[in-house]
Amino acid sequence: MSEELMKTFPRRSVVSALTGAHPKIAVTRSSDGNYSVPTVSDEEHAARFDSAHDLARQFKDYCLRKQRDSPSWTQAQCYEHACCGLDAKAFAWDLLPDERAWIKQRLRTLLEAEGWAGLPSI
Repeated sequence: MSEELMKTFPRRSVVSALTGAHPKIAVTRSSDGNYSVPTVSDEEHAARFDSAHDLARQFKDYCLRKQRDSPSWTQAQCYEHACCGLDAKAFAWDLLPDERAWIKQRLRTLLEAEGWAGLPSI
């Protein structure tokens, strides 16, 4: 898998809870002195990327199979149906909105590599 492709996958931030009466925010300080929201480890990010990319490939196979088995469906309808299925299962699969958007864009790219054109932006 390409490192460049992995860099485009959104990195999850770590949700933190801090005790006390005063408002607090959890941040980490980098070596250059800047502060940022803590994120998941590189290993967890790579595992989520692999899962998301595999899901995009499975949806690509689904779209190709649907197009073959149901010729009355347009390519755009197959793509839209796959995206609706992804949105419907997002909670069960623990996918954040930005991860779903990445999977949809990756699916679109994979289908365009198969010769599909005119797919809607979802």
